[in-house]
Amino acid sequence: MNIRRYPFLLCALAFCFFQTYTAAEDVSAPPSLIAEMLFLDKELSSKKPNTLSPTDIIASPDGKTLYIAQHTGKRIDYINIATNQISRTIQLPKAPTGLTLSKDGSLLYVTCYSEERPLGVFCIINTAAGTITNTITAGHSPRSPVLSPDEKTLYICNQYLNSIAVFDLTSLMQSAAIPVVREPYAAAITPDGQYLVAANYLPTGRSDIPSMELEVTISAAVSIINTTTKEVVSIELSDGSHSLADIAISTDGKFAYVTHVLARYTIPPTTIERGWINSNGFSVIDIYNKKMVNVILLDDMDKGAANPWSIHVADDLILVTAAGGHELITVKESTLHQQLVGQDDLSYKFTFAQAFKQRIRLNVKGPRSVCMTGGKAYVPGYFSDNIDIISFNQGSGTVSGNVNMNPGIVRTNAQKGEELFYDGSICMQNWQTCHSCHPLTRTDGLNWDLLNDGEGNPKNDKSLLMSHFTPPSMVSGVRDSAEIAVRAGIQYILFSTPREEDAVLIDEFLKNLRPVPSPFLVNGRLSESAQRGMALFNGKFKCNDCHSAPLYTDKKLHDLGTKGPVDQRSAFDTPTLIETWRTAPYLHDGRYNTLKELFKDGKHGIYIPITDQEIDDLVEYNNSL
Repeated sequence: MNIRRYPFLLCALAFCFFQTYTAAEDVSAPPSLIAEMLFLDKELSSKKPNTLSPTDIIASPDGKTLYIAQHTGKRIDYINIATNQISRTIQLPKAPTGLTLSKDGSLLYVTCYSEERPLGVFCIINTAAGTITNTITAGHSPRSPVLSPDEKTLYICNQYLNSIAVFDLTSLMQSAAIPVVREPYAAAITPDGQYLVAANYLPTGRSDIPSMELEVTISAAVSIINTTTKEVVSIELSDGSHSLADIAISTDGKFAYVTHVLARYTIPPTTIERGWINSNGFSVIDIYNKKMVNVILLDDMDKGAANPWSIHVADDLILVTAAGGHELITVKESTLHQQLVGQDDLSYKFTFAQAFKQRIRLNVKGPRSVCMTGGKAYVPGYFSDNIDIISFNQGSGTVSGNVNMNPGIVRTNAQKGEELFYDGSICMQNWQTCHSCHPLTRTDGLNWDLLNDGEGNPKNDKSLLMSHFTPPSMVSGVRDSAEIAVRAGIQYILFSTPREEDAVLIDEFLKNLRPVPSPFLVNGRLSESAQRGMALFNGKFKCNDCHSAPLYTDKKLHDLGTKGPVDQRSAFDTPTLIETWRTAPYLHDGRYNTLKELFKDGKHGIYIPITDQEIDDLVEYNNSL
């Protein structure tokens, strides 16, 4: 029997397993991990994937070696620049998420993450010997390691802890954790070491206000941290900025450049031309005066530069990878700053950088990193396991070579679907990808007025985790299934004709998503507060009547009296609560910034008195799922 044809049987088996498992399991077991058995591997294939997925690249100071962080390969590869061959491979304990080198090139610092405990570590590699000398626990979701100029301190972004970890490299102990805004994804430090600048991936705050007050800005922020006092100043970017993927310091050390998507969320997505839904670029931040300077669009009038990702500064060039467009885009740095003087808001001006910008079409797929050494840029393809070499002549670049790191690459259908999810070529004029509105398959923290439920009633963007197992789709339940929603998204949001073979692959990718273990868990278990919250959830307040395990949804629409001033209906889909901790803001229109605000308001099914302690315990439990 081909079990792939009987999805109901998979769910039935999973439910039986759930009943057996929970009967014997301690009540403090994290429900999000229990629910994972629903995400069975749908692809019954004898071939195992051997992908590498290069996620970061850095060059040695002498320009002889490239170090490549291979994410799914869980290794570091050395590339000999003279021969363009892999000269050494170092296996890592977990998947690498970022690299940095000591000034002399003798030590390589690598952040790593996996769902096995400890969730995150960083490794110190002796580059000459090719050995890992130390492996240090680094907290939840570490990435983007940054060395201080004196090389005594290592800063690490703990994305899901919303903080920057500070490590003393003499003792190899964490000395501080600096809170920042939301999901620090990348960081860079000024040459004098005075300021660390961190890119927060997503916006924070309620998302329903712009539907009534258009002057209110909803944007992700850049955090400027004084490394001595640990004081943090947050700088909001242009309205709609999110997915802040990378950050670099200018040649003179005075400015930071941060890549991001620029969402036009305040208008219905009725067309896609000229960046009507999403534009792509990088923002310029004045570090020492702590202010936003302007945003530079990388798109052309009739062609988007989907998903700007990595950014690097060298030889008077700002190099940006358009990961969804499979391009390297260069901007002449000195000319940029000359032209910026006296400019007003550039967030809609596609022609501003036209004269000093170059778009270079790459052979690699999904470029998420770039480095430059010896007058050449090296750009790995996350989905193609190869590296394009770009040579420059008087600032103009051309692809001059390619290094194939994985000639026998084998990918599953889910991995092929992942590539399509991040691919702008399936979108009209390359403006965006599925990732543009659902960054990293989750939420962008914004409200969108999609026309599938009528115009004038914006709804909060949903995470796609478990979407194929929790129909109906969309907040208002207007799509009967996620399969229908995927095809509608290609047609009405990417403005292209859906190819069934592509949609099936995207379905496969989304079905195989796994929840990230909650940072609220204590040693992988529910805290005492969360255990009290679970008892309230299943008992006094009967939350499980609608949010029933293991999916934490009854897959029905309910009217709980939460209809807003612009809503055209009163019943909304019951969302899964798994990964609630990372999907703020809350409710169908994003009117609550925190779960505590939602429970305190008393408009979400809690009709009996609730104490502050009970609210805290319910919040802790929900955040642990």
